[in-house]
Amino acid sequence: MTYEKYSRMRNKNTIFSETEESAALAFTELVETIRQLRAPDGCPWDRAQTHESLKAACIEEAAEVVCGINILSKTGKSDSLKEELGDLLLQVLMHSLIAEEEGFFTLEDVIHTIDEKMIRRHPHVFRETDGKAAAESAETDGTAVNRAIINGAETDSAEIDGTESDKADIDGSESDKADIDGSEITQETLLEDWKQIKACEKQGREWEEPYLFEAFTEAEALIDVARRRKEANS
Repeated sequence: MTYEKYSRMRNKNTIFSETEESAALAFTELVETIRQLRAPDGCPWDRAQTHESLKAACIEEAAEVVCGINILSKTGKSDSLKEELGDLLLQVLMHSLIAEEEGFFTLEDVIHTIDEKMIRRHPHVFRETDGKAAAESAETDGTAVNRAIINGAETDSAEIDGTESDKADIDGSESDKADIDGSEITQETLLEDWKQIKACEKQGREWEEPYLFEAFTEAEALIDVARRRKEANS
């Protein structure tokens, strides 16, 4: 399914808040800052970076986000988490813009891909008004959630538009049941549907798994290097 079709599954009357508009503007400004750093007349260090050279920084910044979370949990101070999330966002932007320069994909592609994935993984929340997208998705994976969407897309009992947080929570944070099309679907059923969606996503990509475990090993080594460097500088 194309991103355009996924995007039509949204509320077309969405009104962005002033805070969201400000965040969008700030994001655009940050992207332009990074583009300038990567430009021919930009920073020599930033221009020299590659996907390979940034691997260590990406792992280290992710670990420092964990540090920021721990600081917030134990002290109530959020400045560290705010800063570290920015550093991690920088990594996402750098890799995206480098890939764009290399002709692989763009920053827009990265954003669309995760947006599309979130819509695909939450069929109980997102659907097209006419139900076509839900039907196509159900034909693909046959999940109970998708079947319920098709059967009860217009019923009052089917709270699948995201307006009630206690309905159809596939993440399992609040409720253990989902009331879709007037019938109860247990959390176990939702989790089983989640597994089916994940399995569909992995079809044809099984060859990637060995690389994943190699990456875990490499990440552990990079964390160890970062630990020793931080200890030496402390």
